[in-house]
Amino acid sequence: MLSHIDEYPIKLVQLTDLHLFEQPGAGVGWCDACRDLDTDETLQAVLSSIQAKPHVDAALVVTGDISQQATTATYRRFIQFFEPLCRPVFCLPGNHDDAQILKETVVASVASAFQVGGHVVVGRWLWVFLDSSQADEEPAGLIGKEELLRLTKVLSDHPRHHAMIFVHHHPVDIGSAWLDEIGIHNRAELFELVAEFNQLKAIVFGHVHQEFDAMHGGIRMLGTPSTCVQFKPKQTAFAYDDLPPAYRWLNFHEDGEFDTGVEYLDELPTKAASFPES
Repeated sequence: MLSHIDEYPIKLVQLTDLHLFEQPGAGVGWCDACRDLDTDETLQAVLSSIQAKPHVDAALVVTGDISQQATTATYRRFIQFFEPLCRPVFCLPGNHDDAQILKETVVASVASAFQVGGHVVVGRWLWVFLDSSQADEEPAGLIGKEELLRLTKVLSDHPRHHAMIFVHHHPVDIGSAWLDEIGIHNRAELFELVAEFNQLKAIVFGHVHQEFDAMHGGIRMLGTPSTCVQFKPKQTAFAYDDLPPAYRWLNFHEDGEFDTGVEYLDELPTKAASFPES
């Protein structure tokens, strides 16, 4: 899938919390902060920005809450948004997703460049995509026993590769009381596991709809804003921010170092584009 990458830095772009709907235009005003914004519109604006930047040839990872309506029709529309970019797309479910429907839709499609979960080795790097979603749109995250066992095996099988984990929910508190109640609930198990390995460089996540960057146990924790609306940091109760849609870019080097940054759109999208039909 990544055979086109033959030199460093290896480029990857993370998008998260798309909140797509079954039908075009259904995402208009889906939340109090959206006003007349459409989640189709914000996603298309982000994809257009990526295409116009140095990240144009980067692989993509979508870290959950792909849908606001977790149906086959929604995931078909997700594929239709990304397929024209002609680049690898790795994705994983969030709390608003249905992991099984997402997998079935990708498998049933002709979009061979898409992968749900699993892992991939790119040069000297190992990218692991973890599922932290639970049933019935439970907002908090939990990494199941099978996923923890898989992570152990993958890290054990690649001791000489620099590793990065991608997951939807945040594994550390970010300083917002309401959000910190709905992070990964079994984070202690996760950190006990990864402490046995020294190749893990970072855990990259979504869910928090804001930028976050901190160290925990020698591992960098990176939270990324949404492709639609953002949450205000350091709040006790739920509150929206006025920042525009955004994404994260990552450049990986052979020696295990990486560069990263968050790109915000210059402004909120105000003019509708042409969106994929369901």
